[in-house]
Amino acid sequence: MRGKCLVALLVLACGIQQIWAAKKYEYEELERWVLDNGGMIKTKVDVSKNGIRGLYAKEAVKAGDYLATIPSSVILNAGSVHGDFMSPMMTLLREMHTPCTRFKPYLDIMPKKGEIINACNLPYEYLPLLQSSYWDGFIRGWQSYMDQALQGEVTRHMEYTFKEVVGNVNLTLDDVKHACALTSTRYVSTDSVRARLIMVPIYDMANHWHKCPHTISVYDNADELHIIAGKDVEAGEEICYPYGSMRDDYAVLHYGYLPEAQVPPRLLMIDRHDFNPEDHGKGVGEEDFSGTPEEVAAEVKRLQGILDQVEDFTDPLKHPPGKDTLYDLLISLRERRRVALKHEIGRLQASSAKTEL
Repeated sequence: MRGKCLVALLVLACGIQQIWAAKKYEYEELERWVLDNGGMIKTKVDVSKNGIRGLYAKEAVKAGDYLATIPSSVILNAGSVHGDFMSPMMTLLREMHTPCTRFKPYLDIMPKKGEIINACNLPYEYLPLLQSSYWDGFIRGWQSYMDQALQGEVTRHMEYTFKEVVGNVNLTLDDVKHACALTSTRYVSTDSVRARLIMVPIYDMANHWHKCPHTISVYDNADELHIIAGKDVEAGEEICYPYGSMRDDYAVLHYGYLPEAQVPPRLLMIDRHDFNPEDHGKGVGEEDFSGTPEEVAAEVKRLQGILDQVEDFTDPLKHPPGKDTLYDLLISLRERRRVALKHEIGRLQASSAKTEL
């Protein structure tokens, strides 16, 4: 009957898969699935010398040529850019709880619970490490809303409900938080007329680099998405993916990782003078602060106040280094913040001194 699978065959298939898992390339099934659906792949998933998983070229590719072609039949359309932020996670949960979903090869390689953390599922015990009332409130509010949505307490504000999309599945709040973390760290917003949030296998294995030259094709009038080389690529070279000009706190809390340190150091989003806590989605500017001597003095005073709080902080957790990945990540973010604040204060003071001369 349509919509049902033979349990015995599923168990057998899972058993065989587990037996051979250690003997084959982990992403072989994913790549085969993409190719069987008409795709083209000149990349492979590998691990860098620093232990970071990423996407690498299998062969040399000229600038302007395709690194991969991903057919729409394997792309998970998670909803509209302008829709309810709950809709993408519901769409993913529906596929995760559909035994015969065509997306199984894609779902199988996604991080399991506890393997990916962002604002969706960050445990509250770690919030003090952020030293930010803004991020504290944002995370608590986001997670509280997911709980209310699951309990049916905010239905009138939602585009869809869980039962409408997922059905009569006994979902837990941890299930919803996990789906939120997966979708928000993996979907791509198409800058096009359709304005969709799409989850693209292969492409979402690439790591962010703010100067990445590679692009994707417009996804309006085609049944595939092309990953286009922005420069000549050598075999074995890592393929990047530009998430945009993100600040470190935004990257950690939205994407679950700390980008490569930039020179000179950049202030966190929440420490910028032009940060708007009412709408952080608009981001902040890239231009250095400038102004009259009085304005510069006021900005130095503001930043020094933040720096004093960061340096006077007493760690309530005090986990030993190397024992807790999330803890280490947030401690590294705090150090980045301290360095950037000191640098910006020094830059402004030096600029003020030149002005006085």
